Amino acid sequence: MKSVGGVEGHDSTQSRGLPTFRSFRNRNYRLYAAGQIVSNTGKWMQVVAEVWLVLELTGSGTAVGVVTGLRHAPLLLFGIWGGVLVDRFDKRVILLWTQVGMALTAVALGVVTGAGMATFGVICALAVLSGCFSAIDTPARRSFIVEMVPPDDVSNAISLNSAIMTSAKVVGPAVGGLVIAAAGVAACFFLNAVSYLFLLAALALMRGEGLRGHPPTARRAGQIREGFRYAWSTPRVRGPLLVVAVLSTIAWNFNALLPLLGTQAFSTGPEGIGLLMASFAGGALIGALITATKISVSVTYLVIATALFGVATVVTSAAPGIALAALGLVMIGATGLALFATANSLVQGATRMDMQGRIMGLYSVVFAGSTAIGGPIVGLLVDATSARLALALGGIVALLVAIWAQLRISETSKPKSRPIGGTVGTDVWG
Repeated sequence: MKSVGGVEGHDSTQSRGLPTFRSFRNRNYRLYAAGQIVSNTGKWMQVVAEVWLVLELTGSGTAVGVVTGLRHAPLLLFGIWGGVLVDRFDKRVILLWTQVGMALTAVALGVVTGAGMATFGVICALAVLSGCFSAIDTPARRSFIVEMVPPDDVSNAISLNSAIMTSAKVVGPAVGGLVIAAAGVAACFFLNAVSYLFLLAALALMRGEGLRGHPPTARRAGQIREGFRYAWSTPRVRGPLLVVAVLSTIAWNFNALLPLLGTQAFSTGPEGIGLLMASFAGGALIGALITATKISVSVTYLVIATALFGVATVVTSAAPGIALAALGLVMIGATGLALFATANSLVQGATRMDMQGRIMGLYSVVFAGSTAIGGPIVGLLVDATSARLALALGGIVALLVAIWAQLRISETSKPKSRPIGGTVGTDVWG
């Protein structure tokens, strides 16, 4: 296959042999993926250590929720503004600075904890500071993917990135627990700081000629409004964003729902809840790898994944025992991750290069913001009904969304002009 846009060329024979991992043929993406594995594992180690530290200091679940909310608040408030910065400057340079900022924040948390000076207020302040860096880092990471691989590999690269992040979410907390037991909470923060060095090294070692960069967008007034207008006026961006907004609000709040399902429906303790969450995470990893095998994704693939997610969710809500529920959660995780990775690919595939930062900032806000809003909604539903009914409702909503999305598809030929290309199949959102 030819080199596209200055990206290193790759062997079509290899592509057929290992379609799931074809993006790894690109040196820059290999470096990025390796750095992501280490840095995201460190991030989830810190999340566990932070929760442990807050509970040690306060013994309050509400305090844990406050710190979690403060960590995500800057992304919700300023994620789109962060996307504007990403469009204005070189994405690799932005990522270098955000890694340094988050590493220094982790060092500060480790120092105050090791010195016995950690207080709830200090933890909250550092959570906000880390969140400010994340508000810029998140759209930069998402939009940088399209610069490292050829157009035909964008969908694969996004899916593999989802698999990497899912794996880190499973491994990081487990490693964090072991580190806390062996060396204390502060050690997790210092190790997380070290983990950022791996991504910094990966970014520094990348070859500029292997990046499909776009000239920075000149600063001008109204760029945030321009991003909103572009997203709403482009059906192939608006449609998947609406799917993500609805499903992440109503049907994708498993961190809050699974503990309630375990205790209410199956009268289980931490071991049973751990089984449910591990099954869900394992399924998500499977879904990411399956989606990575697709040469391209389409709205039809999104519709199928959404419908299967809805069916699996409804069926799992009626599971008579925890073993069958765990099996159902594998399917929920697989189909759910597939639909969100597909939506991400469709949005990026339909977005102009000069809009990547803003649209990925909007995508991040929609995903994280809807989940933040949906968590309390799910809690209220569980209190008013039950965990089973709340789970079933999410599945019913997913089925309705799948029907709506199917009705919006126009079976036409491929668009004549695709800014990124290769990520959108023959279906065009009507």
